[in-house]
Amino acid sequence: MTSPKGGTGWTPSRGFWLGLAVVLLFALVLVSAGALAAARGPQGVVRPQSSPIPVEVTVVPPKVTPDPDFSRPIGDPEPQAAAVETAAPVSSSIVQSPATIASSWSAGPQPAPAGPASALQPGAGALAQQAAERFGVRIVLEGQDWGPDGLSQEANIGAVISAMDRLPLRVTSSVIAHPHGPLTFVSNQQGRTADGWQPYGGFPIAFYTNSDQGPAGHRPANEVVLITGSSDLSIAHEVLHAYSFREVGLDRYVLALLGDEMRSFMAATGWRLLSSEEEVRNSWDGTDLLFQYEGPPVWQFLSRQEPVEDYANSFALFFYDPATLKRVSPDRYEWFLRHAATDGG
Repeated sequence: MTSPKGGTGWTPSRGFWLGLAVVLLFALVLVSAGALAAARGPQGVVRPQSSPIPVEVTVVPPKVTPDPDFSRPIGDPEPQAAAVETAAPVSSSIVQSPATIASSWSAGPQPAPAGPASALQPGAGALAQQAAERFGVRIVLEGQDWGPDGLSQEANIGAVISAMDRLPLRVTSSVIAHPHGPLTFVSNQQGRTADGWQPYGGFPIAFYTNSDQGPAGHRPANEVVLITGSSDLSIAHEVLHAYSFREVGLDRYVLALLGDEMRSFMAATGWRLLSSEEEVRNSWDGTDLLFQYEGPPVWQFLSRQEPVEDYANSFALFFYDPATLKRVSPDRYEWFLRHAATDGG
């Protein structure tokens, strides 16, 4: 086309208009986005949010046969013992509250029948005879559960031999030469004595008793009741109960608390008896007495929070692992070093 002023004129093409429209549309989009952002204001950093549902992790311990010899936190009410190792000495003050459990009087002579047990294998009988010849102890086989097969029976009776072998002659000779007869071992899952008495109920429990009750009535005894499969350390613990009760009368376990030996142990380790001497003499097994412990923590678990259990734990560990006892409780280690005979003297 010719311009009126002369020369060649320019006319926009269709493509020009299309491109211009695209540019304008893009600019409009940018303007709209900016306006929207300005209206919303500045946005902070978005962080991961926690779950709105709280999650609780529950740890279920394996179901095992309780071994009250090494089973209760010192400071908890009711059912001996792993050692607590602390970086620095920590003092504590714990009062043992009275508790009620079965006693000679509340659990009368109602003998329970023997539970099912596997046939005794010849090797087990031979080991029981060996224990009798070496140590003068009696291992009851008939009506007892020493394990489901020959290997376990030999291992469990062998644990009795191992426990007796670890202890010094002064201890073993004292518990064997007892006015109530030779030290006797039974093993079952019902807490049954040789005569069928269950002073603590019909569940697996290891304990020492200097009396028994059955069809023939109440009689003197010198007996350790074991849980089938008890370790030699647990067995030694019960034998040491027999040792600590060696001079008390029938069912008069608490009188050991009034003896010079236990008084000395208590003074050295931080135990105080809060009950009166009369209350001690009127008690059966000490579960209704008050004690205060003011020493550092030593045991993670103690079957009963009182000095008699502490004494048996410490005594057993002194012979099984003296280095550990010395590390976790120098006071206990030194006391047993002075008072525990390690020879036949």
